[in-house]
Amino acid sequence: MLCRRLIFSVLEKSRERNLKIIKRFKHAGKKSNAKQSEEDDDEDDDDVATQQDKTLPTISVRVTSLRADLLLKAGLNIARNKVETAFYESKIRVNGKKLLKKSSQVYIGDEIDLIRGPSPTNPNFLLVSRVQLLDAKGDNENENIRVKLTRHKSLVIENYDEPWKPTASTDS
Repeated sequence: MLCRRLIFSVLEKSRERNLKIIKRFKHAGKKSNAKQSEEDDDEDDDDVATQQDKTLPTISVRVTSLRADLLLKAGLNIARNKVETAFYESKIRVNGKKLLKKSSQVYIGDEIDLIRGPSPTNPNFLLVSRVQLLDAKGDNENENIRVKLTRHKSLVIENYDEPWKPTASTDS
């Protein structure tokens, strides 16, 4: 009996030591100064983006290229075939100009508009969904591009200099 008690007490003490060791390594510790300085640089970039308008949602997505149709698809979260249909109906504008090729490149600061139709309250205005490219950083690992976008899902704007006119085939 005495031997069993002694063995159990030794086992309990070894378990307590193991528990203490396990508890000791649970805490991750402080971040290194290098990581904090990198995060501060990223925050400075974010400050520039948020100075434009703090109420707009900023989205970070990965795309394979900076094509207008890809950014519109990723920014508005719509299917690629719907973007293709909108392109053939001439409902996509980049910086106010009609998009002539789906595959045209978009640069930082460009605005891509998807025209939903005329405004219900005033036919001189248009109802659009707008995506603006804020930042693009390349990943060397998988050749993806990390992109920051702002998104307006429903925005009322004046008609363009080259006015958009609804056609009979539009469903909106």
